[in-house]
Amino acid sequence: LVVPPGSYLIDAKVDGGSVVTLPTVAVGADETKDVVIEVPAEGVVRGVVTNANGDHLSGAEVFVRSGGFPPMPIREQYVRSDAEGRFELKGLALTPVKLVVRHASSATQIVETTPVEPGKGKELTVRLTEGARVEGRVLTADGQPVVGERINLSQGFDFFSAKTSFTDANGAYSFRAVAAGDYQVSTGRFENAGSGQQKKVTVAGDGVAVVDFLAEGNDATATGIVRGVVTVGGQPQPGASVYATDDRGADAGVSSETDAQGRYEVRGLKAGRVRLQVQTSDGNSTVKAVTLDKAGGELTYDITFGGASIAGLLLGSDGKTTVSGAWVQAELNEDGAASEDDQGWGKVKAFATSSNDGKFVLTGLEPGRYRVRITPNMGGYALKVTSTFDLATGEGKDLGRIQLAAGGGISGKVTDEAGSPLEGVGVSLEDGRGEKVFLFSFSSTGSNGRYTIEGIEIGTYTVVFDKKGYAPAKKAATLSASGGAVLDVVMSQGGAIAVTVEDEAGKPLGSARLELTDEAGRRIEKTLTIVNLFDADVSRTNEAGAARIPDLSPGTYLVKASKDGYAPFADPVRASVGPGGTATIKVILRKTP
Repeated sequence: LVVPPGSYLIDAKVDGGSVVTLPTVAVGADETKDVVIEVPAEGVVRGVVTNANGDHLSGAEVFVRSGGFPPMPIREQYVRSDAEGRFELKGLALTPVKLVVRHASSATQIVETTPVEPGKGKELTVRLTEGARVEGRVLTADGQPVVGERINLSQGFDFFSAKTSFTDANGAYSFRAVAAGDYQVSTGRFENAGSGQQKKVTVAGDGVAVVDFLAEGNDATATGIVRGVVTVGGQPQPGASVYATDDRGADAGVSSETDAQGRYEVRGLKAGRVRLQVQTSDGNSTVKAVTLDKAGGELTYDITFGGASIAGLLLGSDGKTTVSGAWVQAELNEDGAASEDDQGWGKVKAFATSSNDGKFVLTGLEPGRYRVRITPNMGGYALKVTSTFDLATGEGKDLGRIQLAAGGGISGKVTDEAGSPLEGVGVSLEDGRGEKVFLFSFSSTGSNGRYTIEGIEIGTYTVVFDKKGYAPAKKAATLSASGGAVLDVVMSQGGAIAVTVEDEAGKPLGSARLELTDEAGRRIEKTLTIVNLFDADVSRTNEAGAARIPDLSPGTYLVKASKDGYAPFADPVRASVGPGGTATIKVILRKTP
């Protein structure tokens, strides 16, 4: 294979052998790498697919699902059942695997089995069920049905499997053949920052899950308004998006777009803290927190972006070739001084892509301490994060020539303590300084438990594995110039802390913010991954003053609660968590004058 310099992932398949993926191979300019591929013996799964009545189903899909973005079948391991419902899936390793079996008439089913050598073993019978229904109504505030409203049913980032329906004359909708799991139900356009509402629902294996919507918002008492003008360097910004959420969270978020004069208006908000996420058409973004002081209140809040900028030139590993199409973003890095709203995505203040000549410019920046993250999309180059630097008011900072290195990769398999492959494990990285390599990781395990992380610079990393119901796992991995690393891990059941927050009189305090640290004072937080992005926000208490912090490793933790108008009654509360157990604690806050 004649290839440009870079790092490559090699998949191999031969007749009579299983599909095999090699660790990443790095190749320099004018370099030849000799690679030996050892193909394991082939495993086969034979079976038949039926419906709930035992009738054979033709055209049922059977495949192994890969991880990452977006989830999709691996085509070498993909078959359809024939006219008699039979299938034979080849090219599998002789180790446990989870197969996805789906048919339009039935709920999708995940089947765990162990492939056998060709011609051996018994047939597998997969009986698909009718599954559950997700249904509901969309009504106006006065109880009138909304006709023709679009309703979407989806799971995480699996957009290709999303379903769409429309409300009938009674404002009702229904989805059938829904498999057990956690879903998002949304109204309106199915796209980022769409104009509709979104709710989460957990679906059992059968029965009916009801999700209703009010056309004028999730809460008829939410009538607050925030309006203002968005400017960059003093100039109004038309076409900027403004997404607002209150203490009800993203389920009740509302969005707006600025007009030709840069004006925006978001309606339907509850009194209290409101979070505004703003993004301009030129790639500037910020997160601001404001307060509506009363129900139905109106607030004018202008959002201004600064006049500073950052520029640079991207070059390949040879120091000559320009790198185009790379994703470049400026991140605020205040060494711990950032507010709650400047964590995660809130750190990103501007983004752009490098042009055909490798140049990039990030504009509209406020003064502060920044770093630049560069994610190449071609050429096998590794992600690069610059060292931090200070940006003054109105300064035009030129970072000069930035040379990218060939990247490596880490791959492996994740199983539970019984040896079963774990699907949907989020995989992220920390560098040698303990900092997160990705603000958001798209890597996850597939139904065979396997994962791959690409585009990493040579060095030593800590690989972090997160999955709902399991304790986080961490393992070290080292990438060398010769290629990638293989890292397998076993995950165990996680523990949890059930927290109740009350005032001195024993009254539950909703919307209290929770902060979890270890005994050394280090904050416990997850890297955003493709797996946990849509998880419920457990950093705040509900109306009953309760919250549950799940998926914790065994150990001792300190829990601190805070809420506007209240102060801690005592030091943070200590909680000891055991494997699979739940520690129950109470935190008391006192009202301040």
